[in-house]
Amino acid sequence: ALSRWLRPAAHCHGAPSFLGPFSRGPATPAGACLFRRDGRPAAKYSMDNEDEEEEACPLCMQPLDETDLSFFACPCNYQVCLFCVHYIMEQMNGKCPACRTDYVEASFRYDASRAQKHREKVADKRKAGEKDKGAQKRDEKSKEEQ
Repeated sequence: ALSRWLRPAAHCHGAPSFLGPFSRGPATPAGACLFRRDGRPAAKYSMDNEDEEEEACPLCMQPLDETDLSFFACPCNYQVCLFCVHYIMEQMNGKCPACRTDYVEASFRYDASRAQKHREKVADKRKAGEKDKGAQKRDEKSKEEQ
């Protein structure tokens, strides 16, 4: 059903069976993932290292990738990652967590413009950060020369 939206993740041992081939990795008893979607262990990944620009799924707190940013499962536009949509449809009540509307695959939509806007925003922030670093280095040099 959702397989056309989901991409198989890297092979992970001990993955929860409800996720099938779309698992992100082994889960703790509380359900928190030990692996990020990109395959890096979450234990080695702290919140301090998070890119400020990354938007996260409000349910699992994993960063939303470009596919997630462009995918809308509900007309209310409440954004959750594809893995959570799959889990909600297969293991839970199949309703949007925000508006309680039933998820219907026929109403799923993909809008790549949101991912494009996010990429542009990230690029603008990086440029501004690089500009600030350059100005800071120039200020430090001028202070040293004085």
